[in-house]
Amino acid sequence: MRRGITWMLLACFFAQSVPAGAQDRPHQQPSPDLRTSLNRGERIAIELTDHEQLIGIVGSRLNNGFEVELPGSGGSRFVKYEQVRALLDPDTGEVLSYPTYSGDPVDRRWTGPVLIGLAAVGVLALLTRGLFPLCLFQSCR
Repeated sequence: MRRGITWMLLACFFAQSVPAGAQDRPHQQPSPDLRTSLNRGERIAIELTDHEQLIGIVGSRLNNGFEVELPGSGGSRFVKYEQVRALLDPDTGEVLSYPTYSGDPVDRRWTGPVLIGLAAVGVLALLTRGLFPLCLFQSCR
């Protein structure tokens, strides 16, 4: 019995002294949201979903994408946020992070007033036995 407890305690001490597997992995930055993390004039390297890599300077940003000014060709290219697969280091090409893209939230502010308006028209139609909507399109006598 004493020997079993001794082996159990030794196993516990040994397990605590071994570094955890998560500590051995390289630290990876959290996934940035592209809509908020890009700054105009910033040098950037990206990999697109079709594995094409672009290196350039961030131009104007819009709701669904941004422009990358390409120094080699002298032009610019519009890139949608959802097309970006990875952010790369512009000098080494090493993957820095895998960005996320959050689309525009659905605007539900109009649903309440529309439903209230439809309910009001329905109640008026019931109270006037259908005369209320007809009065809007012809004269009621």
